[in-house]
Amino acid sequence: SRPTEYFTFKDQLNKDNVFPLSYSIPEEKIMTLNEDIHIKKNDVSPLIPGNTDTYIYDTEESYYKQYNESKYALTTKKRGWDCLRHYEILASNCIPLFKNLNNCPENILVNFPKKLLIKIFNEKDTISEEQYIKYVKYLHNYTKTKLTCKASANYVLKKIMFNNKKHSKILMINNNLIQRSRWDNYTQLLLTIGLRKVLH
Repeated sequence: SRPTEYFTFKDQLNKDNVFPLSYSIPEEKIMTLNEDIHIKKNDVSPLIPGNTDTYIYDTEESYYKQYNESKYALTTKKRGWDCLRHYEILASNCIPLFKNLNNCPENILVNFPKKLLIKIFNEKDTISEEQYIKYVKYLHNYTKTKLTCKASANYVLKKIMFNNKKHSKILMINNNLIQRSRWDNYTQLLLTIGLRKVLH
């Protein structure tokens, strides 16, 4: 059997030295907020998650444009709770209608505005135009300040108590090569973008 000290140390390590890290989005992908944000072509985006017949956008511009022209867009959990689509919707000044977000664990999507989006999902049929505009403006500012790659990088640097941001180098180990996975590690890639912007 192992000594009590082992379990105490292990529990302390898990509690104090392991921090959640969510996806993020490059700040240049966040669209400008226009005055007529409530005037949209679609009430709900024509792109339906899981329905490949609606995956008709062959350029990044057209993909973002259809979100920007929609008041709301459907999104949901895929292989995991975090998904770049959630952030692309917000970056397009569109409000995600996130199915079953109330089931998301506390330590996942930690920087995401979960409480507000759950509220919007539950009240979507009664939201006035005035309230919609307020929500979009709030989520636009939230995305710019909380959900960018730079914000994610600053979060990590703060957690590791790293203060010298000039002439710094960080080694990023790509676990995809080890696992031979065909799926990109978005957490790593997005964090790398942020670190390149923050460290100079």
